[in-house]
Amino acid sequence: MRALLLWTPLLLLGLFFAGRWFARTPAPIVSRFLRRAWILLAAAVLILLAASGRLHWLFALAGVLIAGLVRLLPLLRYAPLLHQLWRRIRPVGASSSIPKQSSVQTRFVRMSLDHASGQMNGEVLEGAFAGRRLHQLSRPDLMQLFTEYQREDQDSAYLLAAYLDRLYGPDWRTAVNADIGGASDSGRMTREEAYRVLGLNPGASEPDIAEAHRRLMQKIHPDRGGSDYLAAKINQAKDLLLED
Repeated sequence: MRALLLWTPLLLLGLFFAGRWFARTPAPIVSRFLRRAWILLAAAVLILLAASGRLHWLFALAGVLIAGLVRLLPLLRYAPLLHQLWRRIRPVGASSSIPKQSSVQTRFVRMSLDHASGQMNGEVLEGAFAGRRLHQLSRPDLMQLFTEYQREDQDSAYLLAAYLDRLYGPDWRTAVNADIGGASDSGRMTREEAYRVLGLNPGASEPDIAEAHRRLMQKIHPDRGGSDYLAAKINQAKDLLLED
Protein backbone atom coordinates (compact mmCIF):
# COMPACT_ATOMS: atom_id res chain seq x y z
CA MET A 1 0.00 0.00 0.00
CA ARG A 2 2.84 2.35 0.92
CA ALA A 3 4.56 1.60 -2.39
CA LEU A 4 1.39 2.50 -4.26
CA LEU A 5 1.06 5.80 -2.37
CA LEU A 6 4.69 6.57 -3.13
CA TRP A 7 4.64 5.79 -6.84
CA THR A 8 1.22 7.27 -7.72
CA PRO A 9 2.30 10.98 -7.41
CA LEU A 10 5.49 10.25 -9.34
CA LEU A 11 3.52 8.51 -12.07
CA LEU A 12 1.03 11.39 -12.34
CA LEU A 13 3.88 13.91 -12.45
CA GLY A 14 5.57 11.92 -15.19
CA LEU A 15 2.36 11.75 -17.22
CA PHE A 16 1.92 15.53 -16.82
CA PHE A 17 5.38 16.35 -18.19
CA ALA A 18 5.02 13.72 -20.93
CA GLY A 19 1.74 15.30 -22.03
CA ARG A 20 3.30 18.78 -22.14
CA TRP A 21 6.22 17.49 -24.22
CA PHE A 22 3.85 15.68 -26.58
CA ALA A 23 1.72 18.83 -27.09
CA ARG A 24 4.69 21.12 -27.77
CA THR A 25 6.89 18.84 -29.87
CA PRO A 26 6.53 18.68 -33.69
CA ALA A 27 4.77 15.56 -34.98
CA PRO A 28 7.80 14.12 -36.89
CA ILE A 29 9.95 14.22 -33.74
CA VAL A 30 7.17 12.60 -31.67
CA SER A 31 6.75 9.86 -34.27
CA ARG A 32 10.49 9.15 -34.36
CA PHE A 33 10.67 9.07 -30.56
CA LEU A 34 7.73 6.66 -30.27
CA ARG A 35 9.29 4.26 -32.77
CA ARG A 36 12.50 4.20 -30.76
CA ALA A 37 10.59 3.94 -27.47
CA TRP A 38 8.75 0.82 -28.63
CA ILE A 39 12.06 -0.81 -29.55
CA LEU A 40 13.58 0.05 -26.16
CA LEU A 41 10.47 -1.16 -24.35
CA ALA A 42 10.50 -4.47 -26.23
CA ALA A 43 14.19 -4.93 -25.43
CA ALA A 44 13.57 -4.17 -21.76
CA VAL A 45 10.71 -6.69 -21.61
CA LEU A 46 12.89 -9.37 -23.20
CA ILE A 47 15.70 -8.72 -20.72
CA LEU A 48 13.27 -8.78 -17.78
CA LEU A 49 11.69 -12.05 -18.93
CA ALA A 50 15.08 -13.62 -19.48
CA ALA A 51 16.37 -12.50 -16.07
CA SER A 52 13.28 -13.85 -14.29
CA GLY A 53 13.33 -17.16 -16.17
CA ARG A 54 9.98 -16.51 -17.84
CA LEU A 55 11.16 -16.16 -21.43
CA HIS A 56 9.50 -19.46 -22.32
CA TRP A 57 6.11 -17.74 -22.00
CA LEU A 58 7.09 -15.39 -24.83
CA PHE A 59 8.04 -18.31 -27.07
CA ALA A 60 4.76 -20.03 -26.26
CA LEU A 61 2.81 -16.88 -27.20
CA ALA A 62 4.77 -16.53 -30.45
CA GLY A 63 3.96 -20.14 -31.30
CA VAL A 64 0.25 -19.54 -30.78
CA LEU A 65 0.34 -16.42 -33.00
CA ILE A 66 2.22 -18.20 -35.78
CA ALA A 67 -0.22 -21.11 -35.70
CA GLY A 68 -3.14 -18.68 -35.96
CA LEU A 69 -1.56 -16.91 -38.92
CA VAL A 70 -1.02 -20.23 -40.71
CA ARG A 71 -4.71 -21.02 -40.29
CA LEU A 72 -5.61 -17.63 -41.77
CA LEU A 73 -3.44 -18.01 -44.88
CA PRO A 74 -6.21 -19.71 -46.96
CA LEU A 75 -8.34 -16.59 -46.46
CA LEU A 76 -5.86 -14.55 -48.52
CA ARG A 77 -7.53 -15.80 -51.69
CA TYR A 78 -10.57 -13.71 -50.71
CA ALA A 79 -8.50 -10.51 -50.43
CA PRO A 80 -9.47 -9.16 -53.92
CA LEU A 81 -13.15 -9.76 -53.16
CA LEU A 82 -12.87 -8.00 -49.82
CA HIS A 83 -11.07 -5.10 -51.48
CA GLN A 84 -13.89 -4.69 -54.02
CA LEU A 85 -16.46 -4.85 -51.23
CA TRP A 86 -14.63 -2.11 -49.33
CA ARG A 87 -14.57 0.09 -52.42
CA ARG A 88 -18.36 -0.23 -52.63
CA ILE A 89 -19.20 0.48 -48.98
CA ARG A 90 -16.63 3.09 -48.03
CA PRO A 91 -18.07 6.57 -47.35
CA VAL A 92 -18.72 8.84 -50.31
CA GLY A 93 -16.41 11.84 -50.38
CA ALA A 94 -13.49 9.94 -48.80
CA SER A 95 -9.93 10.46 -49.98
CA SER A 96 -10.63 8.36 -53.09
CA SER A 97 -12.98 11.09 -54.29
CA ILE A 98 -10.11 13.45 -54.91
CA PRO A 99 -11.03 14.88 -58.31
CA LYS A 100 -9.12 13.75 -61.41
CA GLN A 101 -11.31 14.94 -64.29
CA SER A 102 -14.14 17.41 -64.80
CA SER A 103 -16.87 17.27 -67.41
CA VAL A 104 -19.07 19.99 -68.91
CA GLN A 105 -21.79 19.15 -71.41
CA THR A 106 -23.84 21.29 -73.77
CA ARG A 107 -26.19 20.37 -76.60
CA PHE A 108 -23.44 19.63 -79.13
CA VAL A 109 -20.28 19.02 -77.09
CA ARG A 110 -19.12 17.14 -73.98
CA MET A 111 -15.81 18.56 -72.77
CA SER A 112 -13.44 17.07 -70.19
CA LEU A 113 -10.60 18.72 -68.29
CA ASP A 114 -7.79 16.69 -66.74
CA HIS A 115 -6.93 18.15 -63.33
CA ALA A 116 -3.33 17.00 -63.31
CA SER A 117 -2.22 18.18 -66.75
CA GLY A 118 -4.85 20.84 -67.49
CA GLN A 119 -5.43 19.28 -70.91
CA MET A 120 -8.88 19.51 -72.49
CA ASN A 121 -10.59 17.17 -74.90
CA GLY A 122 -14.14 16.57 -75.95
CA GLU A 123 -16.66 14.65 -77.98
CA VAL A 124 -19.17 15.88 -80.55
CA LEU A 125 -22.62 14.73 -79.42
CA GLU A 126 -24.89 15.91 -82.20
CA GLY A 127 -24.83 17.21 -85.77
CA ALA A 128 -21.78 17.15 -88.01
CA PHE A 129 -19.01 14.81 -86.80
CA ALA A 130 -21.26 13.33 -84.11
CA GLY A 131 -19.40 10.65 -82.14
CA ARG A 132 -15.97 12.01 -83.08
CA ARG A 133 -13.40 13.21 -80.56
CA LEU A 134 -12.28 16.80 -81.00
CA HIS A 135 -8.60 15.84 -81.24
CA GLN A 136 -9.49 13.71 -84.27
CA LEU A 137 -10.77 16.74 -86.19
CA SER A 138 -8.72 19.08 -88.35
CA ARG A 139 -8.60 22.81 -87.78
CA PRO A 140 -11.01 23.55 -90.68
CA ASP A 141 -13.42 20.98 -89.24
CA LEU A 142 -13.28 22.66 -85.83
CA MET A 143 -13.82 26.10 -87.42
CA GLN A 144 -16.87 24.70 -89.23
CA LEU A 145 -18.29 23.36 -85.99
CA PHE A 146 -17.72 26.64 -84.19
CA THR A 147 -19.53 28.58 -86.91
CA GLU A 148 -22.48 26.17 -86.69
CA TYR A 149 -22.59 26.36 -82.89
CA GLN A 150 -22.67 30.15 -83.00
CA ARG A 151 -25.92 29.87 -84.93
CA GLU A 152 -27.46 26.90 -83.13
CA ASP A 153 -26.32 26.89 -79.49
CA GLN A 154 -24.32 29.61 -77.79
CA ASP A 155 -23.21 27.42 -74.87
CA SER A 156 -21.69 24.92 -77.29
CA ALA A 157 -19.87 27.80 -78.99
CA TYR A 158 -18.47 28.99 -75.64
CA LEU A 159 -17.29 25.49 -74.79
CA LEU A 160 -15.66 24.86 -78.17
CA ALA A 161 -14.03 28.30 -78.00
CA ALA A 162 -12.39 27.32 -74.70
CA TYR A 163 -10.94 24.24 -76.39
CA LEU A 164 -9.74 26.20 -79.42
CA ASP A 165 -8.11 28.83 -77.19
CA ARG A 166 -6.11 26.07 -75.50
CA LEU A 167 -5.22 24.48 -78.83
CA TYR A 168 -4.45 27.46 -81.08
CA GLY A 169 -4.34 30.52 -78.84
CA PRO A 170 -6.50 33.59 -79.57
CA ASP A 171 -5.43 33.93 -83.23
CA TRP A 172 -8.03 31.45 -84.48
CA ARG A 173 -10.85 33.88 -83.63
CA THR A 174 -9.97 36.31 -86.41
CA ALA A 175 -10.31 33.52 -89.01
CA VAL A 176 -14.00 32.98 -88.18
CA ASN A 177 -14.83 36.43 -86.81
CA ALA A 178 -15.49 34.92 -83.40
CA ASP A 179 -17.37 37.44 -81.30
CA ILE A 180 -18.97 35.53 -78.46
CA GLY A 181 -18.79 38.14 -75.74
CA GLY A 182 -18.91 37.13 -72.09
CA ALA A 183 -19.82 33.85 -70.45
CA SER A 184 -23.29 32.49 -70.95
CA ASP A 185 -25.64 31.75 -68.07
CA SER A 186 -28.45 29.83 -69.69
CA GLY A 187 -30.51 27.65 -67.37
CA ARG A 188 -29.99 26.47 -63.81
CA MET A 189 -27.32 23.85 -63.22
CA THR A 190 -28.40 20.64 -61.52
CA ARG A 191 -26.49 19.19 -58.57
CA GLU A 192 -25.50 16.17 -60.67
CA GLU A 193 -24.01 18.47 -63.29
CA ALA A 194 -22.25 20.49 -60.60
CA TYR A 195 -20.53 17.37 -59.29
CA ARG A 196 -19.42 16.49 -62.83
CA VAL A 197 -18.07 19.99 -63.40
CA LEU A 198 -15.93 19.75 -60.25
CA GLY A 199 -15.02 16.12 -60.93
CA LEU A 200 -16.47 14.87 -57.63
CA ASN A 201 -18.63 11.97 -56.53
CA PRO A 202 -22.18 12.87 -55.39
CA GLY A 203 -22.21 13.62 -51.67
CA ALA A 204 -18.64 14.94 -51.52
CA SER A 205 -17.82 16.95 -48.40
CA GLU A 206 -17.59 20.74 -48.31
CA PRO A 207 -13.77 20.67 -47.96
CA ASP A 208 -13.57 18.42 -51.04
CA ILE A 209 -15.78 20.83 -52.98
CA ALA A 210 -13.72 23.85 -51.96
CA GLU A 211 -10.46 22.07 -52.79
CA ALA A 212 -11.73 20.92 -56.20
CA HIS A 213 -12.85 24.48 -56.99
CA ARG A 214 -9.46 25.87 -56.00
CA ARG A 215 -7.54 23.36 -58.10
CA LEU A 216 -9.71 23.94 -61.17
CA MET A 217 -9.53 27.72 -60.97
CA GLN A 218 -5.75 27.46 -60.91
CA LYS A 219 -5.93 25.58 -64.21
CA ILE A 220 -8.68 27.49 -65.99
CA HIS A 221 -8.85 31.03 -64.54
CA PRO A 222 -9.19 33.69 -67.29
CA ASP A 223 -6.33 35.73 -65.79
CA ARG A 224 -4.05 32.77 -66.53
CA GLY A 225 -5.13 32.31 -70.11
CA GLY A 226 -8.13 30.16 -69.29
CA SER A 227 -11.77 30.33 -70.27
CA ASP A 228 -14.41 32.76 -68.97
CA TYR A 229 -17.10 30.23 -69.75
CA LEU A 230 -15.48 27.34 -67.88
CA ALA A 231 -14.52 29.58 -64.96
CA ALA A 232 -18.16 30.69 -64.69
CA LYS A 233 -19.32 27.05 -64.76
CA ILE A 234 -16.84 26.09 -62.04
CA ASN A 235 -17.95 28.98 -59.83
CA GLN A 236 -21.61 28.14 -60.45
CA ALA A 237 -21.02 24.50 -59.50
CA LYS A 238 -19.26 25.44 -56.25
CA ASP A 239 -21.96 27.96 -55.28
CA LEU A 240 -24.73 25.45 -55.95
CA LEU A 241 -23.14 22.64 -53.90
CA LEU A 242 -22.24 24.89 -50.97
CA GLU A 243 -25.52 26.76 -50.78
CA ASP A 244 -27.61 26.22 -47.63
